Amino acid sequence: MKPYFTAFISSITLLNINLSAQESRPYRPASVPANDPAYNAPAEPELTPAELAAPPVGQVKKSHLRTVNQLRTILATTLAAVPAGAGGQGSLWFAKAQAYKAGLDTISISSLQADCIALIPKIADLLAARKEVYEGQNVPEFALQSAGLANGFSTVLIHAIEQHVVDQNGNVSAANLINFSTVFSNAGFLSEGDWEESRIPIDAAGIMILDAAAVVAQLKNRPWQEAEQFLGNNTAADAFARYAVSGDGMAVLKTKYAANQATITAKWNELAAWVVTQRPPN
Repeated sequence: MKPYFTAFISSITLLNINLSAQESRPYRPASVPANDPAYNAPAEPELTPAELAAPPVGQVKKSHLRTVNQLRTILATTLAAVPAGAGGQGSLWFAKAQAYKAGLDTISISSLQADCIALIPKIADLLAARKEVYEGQNVPEFALQSAGLANGFSTVLIHAIEQHVVDQNGNVSAANLINFSTVFSNAGFLSEGDWEESRIPIDAAGIMILDAAAVVAQLKNRPWQEAEQFLGNNTAADAFARYAVSGDGMAVLKTKYAANQATITAKWNELAAWVVTQRPPN
């Protein structure tokens, strides 16, 4: 295993040991002294009823803003320790991490789902560190840590998407549909550990239900590996089981699926067949 890949995995593992609002102590980057008081603070107080309450239309829960602010604190410390020079503050990775930090800052003030969704392309840029690692390129530590913190935004983002779909009664813009597909077609956006105790509220199949033809068209114009990631080795029957009448999927998506089941299923199978034709021969 390449050393930079190992570093990336280690960063993701450490940064995602429950970066939720209930976490007692945030991850301390290696560059921060062990006795730094910011990383040895007492456990945060229990979530209040106001933090757990359903948000106003267009906004995210206050409990999710806790996670956003925790990520901002850690990222600010990480970026403050980045040295000057081409490999540090002058690097493209630093600019990408700053863009992510700026997006988190905006969300902390606005609480808007739209600002969470607008952050998706910036997160995708930062998660490109993963590709660099796979290719054996030298990725600075702060970039890996920042990518891990982008992955740590997973729960906030997924719930923002879920609530947006509900608020819009399952009718989302073309631009948002592209962003939602990006989340489920690019490795690194989601952390499985975040959904060990509760099922993810919306998944790739749910995104497909929103506009199957548009999703398939988008993914066919992207590298085939993204479509493969989106499908996740699931058959149509497996993927859409939770959106059947007896399933646990979102009610608005179950309604849309029931109204157009044959077409949606056919589009899933079409994309799966296309992926097969794109894979290089063994």
